[in-house]
Amino acid sequence: FKIKMSIIYSLVGKDRDIVLSEYTDFSGNFQQLCRQLMLKLKPNQSQSYTTKENHFHSITEGNLVFICMTDGKVKKQKAFAFLGSIKDSFYKSFTPSQIDNSIAYGLAFTDELKRTMYLFNNSDEEDKAELVLKELNETKDVYVESLSKILERDVKINVVLSKTQEMQGVSTTYKQHAIKYRRQQKWRYYRAILIGILVVGILAW
Repeated sequence: FKIKMSIIYSLVGKDRDIVLSEYTDFSGNFQQLCRQLMLKLKPNQSQSYTTKENHFHSITEGNLVFICMTDGKVKKQKAFAFLGSIKDSFYKSFTPSQIDNSIAYGLAFTDELKRTMYLFNNSDEEDKAELVLKELNETKDVYVESLSKILERDVKINVVLSKTQEMQGVSTTYKQHAIKYRRQQKWRYYRAILIGILVVGILAW
C-alpha cells in the first residue's frame, strides 16, 4: 500500500533507554529501530538518519530525546518543526520533577503526539511553508547519516511498515515490560514499608 508524505511515528524518551510516550497509526520494525537509535544519539544535537524510503529525525536536550520517523519525501525542515512543537508542548505539560521521576510510559502525552502529528500531516501548503521558514535556520546544520551506519549494521536497513487497525502506538512487548516494571516498583515500596514496620516493632518490644 502507498502512504502519503507524512510523519509516521513519534517518540519522547529519556536516559537513552526509557520511552516516556510514543504514537503511530502503523506497525512494523521502526519502533525497535528507534529504541536502538536512542542508544547511539549524541547529547544536545539535532540529527537525521536515512534509509532507502524513510528518514529518522531527532533532537536531544539534556537527558531527553524527541524522535520522529517520516516518509522519505518529507522535508527535513518540516520534521524538525514538528519535533520542536512536541518538545515545547512536552515542557509545558510536565514539571522537571515529573519528568525526572517518570518511568516508562509514565507520562500521559500520547494524545498530544497524535494531535500534533495530525496537524502537521494535514496542514495546507501555506501553513507548511510557514513551518519550513520558521525552522530553516535551526536545521541548516543538522547532521545527516545513514541509519545502517549509526546502528553499525553491515547491510542496509529496510523499514517494515504496515497499517494497523488498532491505533495503539506502543507494541505489546514494550507495554508488558512497562507493566512488569511498575509491579516491581510497587512491590519494592510495600516491602520497604513492611521492613520499616518490623523494625519499629522490634525496637518497641
